[in-house]
Amino acid sequence: MTVEQIRQQCELNKKFNIQQKVNLYNFKDQKLDGSKKNWSNALSVYSTKIQLLEQILEYIDGGAVSINNSFINN
Repeated sequence: MTVEQIRQQCELNKKFNIQQKVNLYNFKDQKLDGSKKNWSNALSVYSTKIQLLEQILEYIDGGAVSINNSFINN
């Protein structure tokens, strides 16, 4: 898998997780069981995933991965 493919996959996953978080947030007023704790935990999980994907993208954009790939390929 190339660095660009990894970057594209991270971006897709980030968009998906953001949409899921938005959907979950919009659903909060429609909860039937009143499980505020489960809703908060799920929201936290999506936030953590988004943050991790952003960090991976920053790392890729920083060039550290391409430098390592260049070193390995030579």
